[in-house]
Amino acid sequence: NTLKIDPITCDTNFSFSEQTRLVSITDQLFLQNSISGNIILHSFDTIVVTSNCHLQNVILIAPNVRFEDGFSGSVQVIAHETIRLGKNVKLNYPSALILNEERKNETLDKHGIFLSENAHVLGGVLLFSQKPNPRKSLFLQVENARIGGLVYNLGETELKGEVIGHLYTNQFTLRTGGGQYTNHLLNAKISSDLLPKEMIVPNWLSKGKATKPKLIACF
Repeated sequence: NTLKIDPITCDTNFSFSEQTRLVSITDQLFLQNSISGNIILHSFDTIVVTSNCHLQNVILIAPNVRFEDGFSGSVQVIAHETIRLGKNVKLNYPSALILNEERKNETLDKHGIFLSENAHVLGGVLLFSQKPNPRKSLFLQVENARIGGLVYNLGETELKGEVIGHLYTNQFTLRTGGGQYTNHLLNAKISSDLLPKEMIVPNWLSKGKATKPKLIACF
């Protein structure tokens, strides 16, 4: 129930009291302007968010979404293959990264969410699959980055950074010194102590989606 419009070429604000606008294209969508409010930006290929772009409370939907180094804003992202955050990307509260894997492109080695050095996400990170493949698990990589809020991953998590909040994952993976280790952590921090009490995390664990976890370790 949206109103389709042409791609945006200037700074624009869309009111939440009006009908949701939709930009949808078949090619790559490059975002360079200031866009805020009640709009969905969709590409059947890739969305590239440039560093000089400013997004506030918008929804991005594409197979692949990439944020260039230095971007700052608040977004809700729904991707099917990959979400990549460059260095020093700041996704402010309430942002969410959602990987809803459909397994239409089997050429990619890893479907997942990748956070580069000093990237920050405040809100939630969710990875699940419509067609799970045990040989190609979903992958969350946090490389010297920080997530504040809730992380729910039905695949593998390589955490070389911080999760300030709650983390659910099928297993941990660690690649270091030329080897790969399962259910190991190195230079990682997971704690809900610093999570502000007024912060509302996504309600992804309701309606029986979460199963009883197997205890890996206690600290």
